[in-house]
Amino acid sequence: MEVRAIYNFACINCGGEITDSRLLELGICSKCLEIVERDVIKAAEILKASGKLKKLKEVLDLHLIYQDFRSFFKAALGFEPWALQEIWAKRILSGDNFAIVAPTGIGKTVLGLIMALYLFSKGKRCYVIVPSSILAQQLYEKALSFAERAGIKRLLKNIVTYHAGLSKGEKEETLKKIEKRRKILLITTDRFLVDHGELLRGKFFDYVFVDDVDSFLRSPKNIDRAVGLLGLRPEAVDAALKLIELRMRLAKTSAKELLEEYRKLELKVEEEKRRRKGILVVSGATLRGKKTRRLMIFEELLDFEVGRFQEFVRNIEDMYVEVEEKHLIDEAIEIVKRHGGGCLVFTPHALGRTYAAKVAEALERAGLKVHLYEKMESDILQRFSEGEIDIMVGIAASRSPLTRGIDLPARIRYALFVGVPRREIHIDRDEYNPMKLLVLINNIIPALDRKTRSEAEVVIARLMKITPLSKDLIEKVKQACERGETLEGFEKYAQEVITKAKEFLQKILTPDFIEKIGSELDITLRPVEDGFSLIIPDTTGYIQASGRTSRLYPYGVAKGASIILVDDKKAFRGLLTRLKAQLEEIEFEPYDPENAKLVFRQIDDERKIIRELLSGKIELKAKDIIRAALMLVESPTKARTIAYLFGRPFRRRVGNLTVYEATIGGVIVGVTATQGHLTDLVTGRGIHGIEKLDGRFVPVYGVIKRCLNCGEQWANGGKCPSCGSDEVFDKSEIIEAVRKLALQYNDVYIATDPDAEGEKIA
Repeated sequence: MEVRAIYNFACINCGGEITDSRLLELGICSKCLEIVERDVIKAAEILKASGKLKKLKEVLDLHLIYQDFRSFFKAALGFEPWALQEIWAKRILSGDNFAIVAPTGIGKTVLGLIMALYLFSKGKRCYVIVPSSILAQQLYEKALSFAERAGIKRLLKNIVTYHAGLSKGEKEETLKKIEKRRKILLITTDRFLVDHGELLRGKFFDYVFVDDVDSFLRSPKNIDRAVGLLGLRPEAVDAALKLIELRMRLAKTSAKELLEEYRKLELKVEEEKRRRKGILVVSGATLRGKKTRRLMIFEELLDFEVGRFQEFVRNIEDMYVEVEEKHLIDEAIEIVKRHGGGCLVFTPHALGRTYAAKVAEALERAGLKVHLYEKMESDILQRFSEGEIDIMVGIAASRSPLTRGIDLPARIRYALFVGVPRREIHIDRDEYNPMKLLVLINNIIPALDRKTRSEAEVVIARLMKITPLSKDLIEKVKQACERGETLEGFEKYAQEVITKAKEFLQKILTPDFIEKIGSELDITLRPVEDGFSLIIPDTTGYIQASGRTSRLYPYGVAKGASIILVDDKKAFRGLLTRLKAQLEEIEFEPYDPENAKLVFRQIDDERKIIRELLSGKIELKAKDIIRAALMLVESPTKARTIAYLFGRPFRRRVGNLTVYEATIGGVIVGVTATQGHLTDLVTGRGIHGIEKLDGRFVPVYGVIKRCLNCGEQWANGGKCPSCGSDEVFDKSEIIEAVRKLALQYNDVYIATDPDAEGEKIA
């Protein structure tokens, strides 16, 4: 094949010279591999046998360890990982810290647990952190079952769980095991870090998986504890926070002394990062929390941040029945008797625990096998799975363990909401909690006139700057206001913001305006003795609770059903409107018993397949419902803009690249930039980098380097040809980072500009 160009740096194995034709075929130069081999793994094996394996060793090693993990995964579950789980697994096996932010039912927790078991079987210390006792017990039972099926029964005694459902004796015995055992797979709730964090001090883990990052981040100090589990010192957290503070100050002023301090601190943070012994993976369906400075520690010390994805995998038949309030429970009994067990019954948060207990009692009196979930019992999931319990009753709230802490795809068939999901927030007449003030103003703003709305937007912007605020500081502000004192520094600012927000609400919350809210908005604001009761349609609670019925399995997304018994038409209309804003394709149909029979027939057929899969009776090739793709553009600004078109992405750093990950349809896309040109003609070869070869003029390209001292650019040699500095940014680092990234995605899209530069980069 004719040579049209030579790249003096681009062989993917030795980093040496390669022709354009060899680069297009596989990327290995003729010095490394004389024959043309189109399979990179086969090529790596040939190179290894001949003693020429260099940079491709990383690719071969990742391939081999992933194949081993895939076999382990299949032995444990009965089927292979699907495309997205493969991507996550490769990132973990590559040693990357990152966030899995994807919808419920997509297989995040299963992947995290199986990976913990796999690494544990290789002698690694692993820790799985979950939001609730019910999920801790469930994962513990799954871990024991998976371990036995994967052939590591000998290690069962070192798989340990600690949660509130254990007896006092079991807790004491477990704490002793945690303290003494060096090799361990630990499964606890995030509360364990608060109550027994000292027990883990100095006991580092090779792999930490946090399930439900929303719950985990409710305590900002958990971020410090998480990085500590990886071997990072408290000094690293302090240095990272100072670095973040300095960066914010430098954005406002370019004082020389600040810049020098920043550079010194940057080196200190890099030094501290080298102490890290393990990797952290956090998982969740969304991140609703504000991006605080403490949350930025993840980005500073572990090179990733958490972002937000929309729910996009859902296979649920959403139905509703309008029922008079006095017949609500009778209708629930009739529906459960008609469709049978495997049912989660949810009551509105606004009606409290007493109402949930009332519903459970009525179902039990009707002869149904019911359990009201109030606190964790170690055998409750087993009893539900085996049919001893047919119905679990709990509250439809995003923090409820039953809503987000149970994953039994073979057992759970449908969710029944006895009342429209809605949450109640009590707001004192003399409220000082800025989060509650913010929620109230955000929900009433549509009813304000234009002028007052502008005032509200200013108040909202200021409240957002101080939330979340600790309970201690809220109390301090309250006491200062009551005594007529003025605080100092940030506390003074928080005091002013809260005072202004309170004054604004006192001005607008007249009886007439409260009546207007009731007639125009989908919320209810009801005056009570000591303040207000704000009732809001709970979309998050509904999505999380109904999502328990639809999970991803090898054949696709399992069918589930959700039925709402409508006791409040206004709240239901509000719920539909808000759900449409999040899930465009969601449609509610009136509940019809005959149509429901057809839906449940499909549900039961799929549950049978899932049970047979879990028991190993059948095998199915996994369907790739969701894939991950890497998109390469030229400009970092363009990468960020494209990612933000599809919601708020999360960022992670790979080498010198920032990758923005967002969802586009059924694809998770990582968008990153080459940062402009990667190559240029070299000097010192031919005439200005053009050689004559076999009667043709052939350009010779080198990778671009840029002097950090004077800004000079060149394409060959080490030091700057202009000023002699060796402080150089070499774009080969970009190329290596892109190659590493390509291993972590199912597909790669080159989206450079349609011009000469774009073609050259491609």
